[in-house]
Amino acid sequence: MQVGIDFSHEAIKIAYCQNGEWQYHLIPQLQSNPRDKDGEEERLVTHLADWYSQSITGPLEAAVVSCPHYWDMTRRQQIFRAVQKAFNCPVCYQVPGPMAALWGSDSTSSVSGDVLIIYLENNWASFGLLTVSSMAKEICLESQLPARYDKTQPHTLENFIDNTLKTHAAQLGFYEAGQWILDAVILLGSPPVLDQAIPVVQSHFADTKLVIPEKAEFHLARGLAIGGQMKNLPRLRFIYPFEFLLESLDSNKANHHQLVSLPFDTGNLPLDLNSRSLLTMLTADSNYNLASEHNTVHYRLLERRFSVYNCENDAGTEPQLIWEFKASRSHTPDPLGVYFNTQTFIIESDLVGQHSKDKPELPDISHDYRQTGQRLLKIPFLEPRLKDDLQTLMDKPGDYSLEEQLELTRLRLLALLQLLQ
Repeated sequence: MQVGIDFSHEAIKIAYCQNGEWQYHLIPQLQSNPRDKDGEEERLVTHLADWYSQSITGPLEAAVVSCPHYWDMTRRQQIFRAVQKAFNCPVCYQVPGPMAALWGSDSTSSVSGDVLIIYLENNWASFGLLTVSSMAKEICLESQLPARYDKTQPHTLENFIDNTLKTHAAQLGFYEAGQWILDAVILLGSPPVLDQAIPVVQSHFADTKLVIPEKAEFHLARGLAIGGQMKNLPRLRFIYPFEFLLESLDSNKANHHQLVSLPFDTGNLPLDLNSRSLLTMLTADSNYNLASEHNTVHYRLLERRFSVYNCENDAGTEPQLIWEFKASRSHTPDPLGVYFNTQTFIIESDLVGQHSKDKPELPDISHDYRQTGQRLLKIPFLEPRLKDDLQTLMDKPGDYSLEEQLELTRLRLLALLQLLQ
């Protein structure tokens, strides 16, 4: 069984087909706690695991997840890890919501051309602009804009369409000379929300086919579950709404750092979903190496959402750290390739041209031994001869041989025995 999980602003919507019948569940979103950011992921795991244990019997084959496309990488990873832990299924992957909305029913899977997907909640709305090739062999998500929305005041929807969406759509070729260049508009949301919005949408897109699928509130989650069953997905591409920035030493100011935008053009270059794109190559002698010690490297990569994807009074343009790498030079490829993995939305590092997935921090045994030895040397009552032997090894340059590693292990054990006496 495949389950579709739609993380929206106000709720988590879940859909799956069991014994030939579609099942739908709505779980309230957890409220963010600024004082306990580190505990948010575990709370979400518990939240999802409690629902899973009470609602689904039997194992899952796949969980397909989506969240608003303008949510940052850190938040995407947090959601992805929480679903993996809570559902414990062998396959788990992410699909941008507007893409999955095309698969939710026959009425939407037949749509092609230039498409606008409007997804409405009580207080939020999103507008996805997509290009769908004939027979849906390729789908490209060009943009997904957020908007604060009040279902009791339809004019808030009208204002956004007239003042923001039209301008942005014109830049992408979906609006020209006062006319929408659209083949279909798909409208999603709960019945009370849609009742208020339908007249507004019909008046603004009078010449465009309007599609309102059955169970429109859970349509996106249903599309995710159906996507999990598809043997041959179409080619899925998207514009990533963030720019990447590297932290760099400032050549003109001592002890001063600056952020430098990568030339990788995320604002215009569509990326393939489930691919691995080389963002940049880093060398140890460049200003991007922030390490103060000559034999180490330290790199930091950040992302910043393009301002067009921010709501009014949204502070989301502040850069967010998404990747940090610290290691010795001797254990770091030079140049070091930095990759964007769009299957799990994480940053990876590796030898340039390699396809194997590496963790951000490569193992450095000698560095670990040296750090432990330096901590032991700070113990004031350490036996003098033991301290001298440790100091001799600490003063040795380069990597430790196997014999020296064994000697360091012996000295660490002797130090532990002295502490226990």
